[in-house]
Amino acid sequence: MGRKPSELFVSFSGESPPPTPQGQDLFPPTPPEPQLDKAAALRAAVRAAAEAAGWPRVEFRPGEVVAEGEACWSAFLRGAGEEELRAALRVLQGHA
Repeated sequence: MGRKPSELFVSFSGESPPPTPQGQDLFPPTPPEPQLDKAAALRAAVRAAAEAAGWPRVEFRPGEVVAEGEACWSAFLRGAGEEELRAALRVLQGHA
């Protein structure tokens, strides 16, 4: 198996390499890996807890209920705010 020529090392036959445009780095910094924001991490935790509990019906506050089933939980997770998510997680953790 032959080696492919490197794209990083170029022969200039004794000539000076071309100048780097001012203000640009030849090797820009690697962007950081994406991180889940707090809300996304909370949603993931609620989803995992609901799944582990068998997607139960949960009244997370008086009069506020997530119906039984994965579809109902998915709908709740799409629309719930951080307060609702935290309340539902507290109830689900009590189911464990």
